[in-house]
Amino acid sequence: MEVHENIAQPSSSIGLESPTLTPNPPVQDHTTTSTGTTASPSLTFKGDLIILPNHLARISPTCASIADPSQHTLHFFADASFPGHNWNKGPSTPSAPAGAAVFWKPWPCIDPADPWHSRAFQILACHNSRQAELFAVVAALETATLLAHLMPDLRWVTVFSDCQDVMNTLAAAEGSYPSALDPLVKRAFEACGSLRDTRDIRVAVCWCPGHVGILGNEKADELSKEIRRYNFRHLVPEEQPTRVSGYEGPFKYLERARRGHWWKDEADFEWTANMPRKRFYPVAASRECDEEACEEADDEEAYDEAYADEDYDDETYDAENYDYED
Repeated sequence: MEVHENIAQPSSSIGLESPTLTPNPPVQDHTTTSTGTTASPSLTFKGDLIILPNHLARISPTCASIADPSQHTLHFFADASFPGHNWNKGPSTPSAPAGAAVFWKPWPCIDPADPWHSRAFQILACHNSRQAELFAVVAALETATLLAHLMPDLRWVTVFSDCQDVMNTLAAAEGSYPSALDPLVKRAFEACGSLRDTRDIRVAVCWCPGHVGILGNEKADELSKEIRRYNFRHLVPEEQPTRVSGYEGPFKYLERARRGHWWKDEADFEWTANMPRKRFYPVAASRECDEEACEEADDEEAYDEAYADEDYDDETYDAENYDYED
């Protein structure tokens, strides 16, 4: 694992105090190599963890956002949103879930006018924003392992995250025993190892400055917040899981919720219906839900099926849970 670190990071950035990222010895290009030896391949992150100075860290994600899809490279943008009212006070719940989103441009390109595809998740039992951000990166790495089967010429996978703590967490876990690994960290190690060992694909997780107008990051940020606003009661369990669990919101369900039709609470509808639609980016986890398909899905039979066993009103809904976002 190579760790690329910014030694003289601007004061606006945080999270570089981790001893796992300390250069040994310091060099001018701010690059060091970690050579930890482990007994099991799953205990080594077989990729690069990169944190560059702010002005340099913007270059790669900006280029990736505007570049055409390639059969050799996949660039992922991962971001998460955690309930602001619950900041570091407890796990996310069905009534106040965390959100995670991943955007990428697949090959071959299906729609040149809108090349982006994405996945979105509601996350339960998530204790803080850092854990949600780690889940988003894991989702990106696991998506890459799936897409690798469809892209035989794939050689590079890059995941951009605006949370430096994700890179610090993965670096700090290097050399740990399997039983001591956080389940999310273990999933990241396994996904990266699968890409490297089975298909010889080079993986890098890179810090990307957030909220600076980088298109891929902005898309992931908006979708991670949007997914939290909807009540997909047929997908997300009412019972709180005992460990961090993500529940994916399919594209066709998001489209229906955006139109204000169903799988939304009446109390929630008034708050979201008037929000500017330009903030809602299209989700292309699947492309089968076109305009005609969405209209067919809004028939009475589908509505009755969705609400066959439960009332329309959700007693667990609390508007205050949605007033603050990270």
